[in-house]
Amino acid sequence: MTSDSDLPSGTQPGNTQRPSETSQLDATVASGKAIPVIETPDWIGRYRVVRRIGSGGFGSVFHAKDESLNRDVAIKIPLRTLDDVNDEFQWTSEARMVAKLDHPNIVPVYDVGNSDKFPFFVVSRFIQGVDLRERFQKSKPSLEDGLAWVASIADALDHAHANGLVHRDVKPSNILIDNQNRAWLTDFGLAMSDDAPRPTRAGLLIGTYS
Repeated sequence: MTSDSDLPSGTQPGNTQRPSETSQLDATVASGKAIPVIETPDWIGRYRVVRRIGSGGFGSVFHAKDESLNRDVAIKIPLRTLDDVNDEFQWTSEARMVAKLDHPNIVPVYDVGNSDKFPFFVVSRFIQGVDLRERFQKSKPSLEDGLAWVASIADALDHAHANGLVHRDVKPSNILIDNQNRAWLTDFGLAMSDDAPRPTRAGLLIGTYS
């Protein structure tokens, strides 16, 4: 579940954060204003926060523990500004769209919720591994791995398209490679659905247009 175009649903095992995790803004909202970073909370609803995974133009993603079900999850919190307080579509679109999908290479959404501090958050499966961009930086993948990843993501996109969804922001940072070398497609935050046209917001350029 996560993007915010650069918010993976689970990467980088361990507790060490990189500088880019709090300043990375590849998913650009070109509004001419500084984009705040959500402070790392101790709890998000019933979920105990373990660490920050990443931050970007639409909010932050955290690795957390579901204490009730005893499982790791990724929680995406979108930024809330005075311009979009009443924009229900922004808070719910990704969760609704991804909930329609059932594919072994698409990160599933588990839950949506809200709290006094956070008006909306999306809970998804936590993927233990790295995103494809970081995987490339570590070493060149084998031809077999590359072909398998391309085939998996293409099949995931075909499944999304068959369900009326177009991702619109497929790139290495939105593809996760888990510890079993399996590829996962995440971050449908910019997806467009056949069921309802996505509203636009005047004056903003949304997505990794660069």
